[in-house]
Amino acid sequence: MITTGVSDVNNVEVLSGLSEGDVVQVVTLTAGMPGVAPTPQPAMPSGLR
Repeated sequence: MITTGVSDVNNVEVLSGLSEGDVVQVVTLTAGMPGVAPTPQPAMPSGLR
């Protein structure tokens, strides 16, 4: 489990729960038509170094 802090549209501060070199997969769900399940869309991570 990770603990997050401040976030905005593009970034999320991770306070604890990750070590340097850990990989995080982020999935964004997009809205669709009523009654149709949303399709996961992989997002490009930001702030990678």
